[in-house]
Amino acid sequence: MRNVGSIVRIAHIYITALRYIGAYALAELAATIELTVKRNEHGSVAGFSDQLEALYTALVEMNAKVEGMVK
Repeated sequence: MRNVGSIVRIAHIYITALRYIGAYALAELAATIELTVKRNEHGSVAGFSDQLEALYTALVEMNAKVEGMVK
C-alpha cells in the first residue's frame, strides 16, 4: 500500500473534526485506521481495506448532506 503516511495524516485530522461535530463512531474508525497504519499492521489486519472504504463512504455521504443543506 502506497501513501501510508498520507493515510495517517488524513485520519488524524478527521479524528479531531469528527469528534468536534459529534460523529464519535466515525472518529473511532478513523482512530483505528491511524493506529493500524502507525503500527505497520495495515498489510496484516483483516478487513483493513474495508475499514478505509467504510470511512471514505461515510465521509462522502456526510459531505453530500452538508452540501444539500447549504444550497
